[in-house]
Amino acid sequence: MFCSLFTPVHSQNFENTDRIYNEYIKTVRLFPVMNAPRQELMPSAAPLNREFMLMLEFDDLFAEYERYYIKFIHCNADWSPSGLFALDYLEEYNEFLIENYDFSFNTKVHYIHYNFILPPFKIPGNYLLVVYRESEENVMLSKRFVIYDNQVILKGEYDAIGMVTVSRMTQEIQFSLDYLHTDFNNPRRNIKATIKQNQRWNNAIYGLEPTFVRESSRIIDFKHFALENRFHGGNQFRFFDLRSLEYYGRNVDKVDIHKEVPQATLEIDKPRKGKAYSDYRDNNGKYLISHPIESDYAYVEFFIETERLSGNVYVTGEFSNWETTNDYRMEYQQNRGGYYKPIMLKQGFYDYQYWVESTELPVNYLEGDHFETENEYEILVYYYSFELNTDLLIGYFMITRNPGY
Repeated sequence: MFCSLFTPVHSQNFENTDRIYNEYIKTVRLFPVMNAPRQELMPSAAPLNREFMLMLEFDDLFAEYERYYIKFIHCNADWSPSGLFALDYLEEYNEFLIENYDFSFNTKVHYIHYNFILPPFKIPGNYLLVVYRESEENVMLSKRFVIYDNQVILKGEYDAIGMVTVSRMTQEIQFSLDYLHTDFNNPRRNIKATIKQNQRWNNAIYGLEPTFVRESSRIIDFKHFALENRFHGGNQFRFFDLRSLEYYGRNVDKVDIHKEVPQATLEIDKPRKGKAYSDYRDNNGKYLISHPIESDYAYVEFFIETERLSGNVYVTGEFSNWETTNDYRMEYQQNRGGYYKPIMLKQGFYDYQYWVESTELPVNYLEGDHFETENEYEILVYYYSFELNTDLLIGYFMITRNPGY
């Protein structure tokens, strides 16, 4: 206990990112417990004052109870470990046993569903959650989240937030902050911002510095014009409804429930590059599960009809942690004229897209880019504390629509 409380926690056998390290671990989610509909779609962010808390969920397809433990690592704004002692940011010993679990019910694929409510934290900032079995050398998964303590105010909706069209394919975020009720030491130097699109960390814009600080009115502007705050607009997400294996939902062609692991075949997809923007509601890449312990698993077959491309093609979304790894890389089938990939997923409603990794083609080559696309943005404002020698999250704000469209 002395070691966990009074020595800094460093990551050695895992990365400071969202990742699953064991093939039996599936459907990892971390979301706010707000007793609200669709709360699973909300970002992994919670206030320091515990107005609401975060809950971790995941399934273990090994289907035998395991003793899983969690530890937490405080990180700087760039996700490097801050080097703080566990006692600096936790009230308790930094090893938490996951005690809540349920066995799957009436499913062909058996699993155990684990869940854990995160403890209180003493300071705001970036945190990494690490789940391990038996010892810290046997890491199962890691997950990022943030704890915020809002000490600044995002100024009025229309003059504070702007998605300025710098081309027909991009969106640019500009905003201002009010720090009327808080004193900061040299805000021009010690305050910086991160912007996320659709809850992704892999394309987040880090380290944005203020463009102007108006000390008399206590306003901090983040109004960049050199593309530092530009995102590709992308396109609305594709989706499929697999909440039932017997009654096919939208964009599901057929389901074979007689296989050892059910097999669901989606309708054939086609490229959307060059097509007009179509506005419809999506979940910005996220997914909803029908029921935590009664939903079965199935191999979902993705197929997009297109010529062979220069580079790799991936199917991605929140379900893949937005990763472009071999687990989500598609294979080209010459006889069918397209890319194919089966992925084991839990019954639910899923958003997804096809990304291209190439030196010659843009990532959204198969999807298209539009400035009109409705995207979700998070603005995270950090203040460097000389006392703690780390970045504290003193502002967290969400934009859930496209004001410029």
